[in-house]
Amino acid sequence: FAGGAGPKGELLNEVWRSTKDGSDWGPVLQGSSQSRNAPWAPRSGHQFVAVGATTAWLMGGYAGGVTFLNDVWITTDLSHWHNYTAQWSRRTGHMAVDFSGK
Repeated sequence: FAGGAGPKGELLNEVWRSTKDGSDWGPVLQGSSQSRNAPWAPRSGHQFVAVGATTAWLMGGYAGGVTFLNDVWITTDLSHWHNYTAQWSRRTGHMAVDFSGK
């Protein structure tokens, strides 16, 4: 999973994964809490779609205040991310799915 809001309402940009079918979880990026942060802005209300074991897309969301996002971040290794600006308007609470890897 990626991003979301913490127990005090703070927005997050960490990426975590399970190594044992959901029974054991750890951060993808190791180190201090700051170095575990992905390069995209902390957010909630976004969509994160996993395509296979290491490819994922993160799309849009809410970054606090009046900031809604229309960015798309893509990774093929869960550590290095590439940023794109979507043609759709800024939004939160949307849905996304993997449709045959497309």
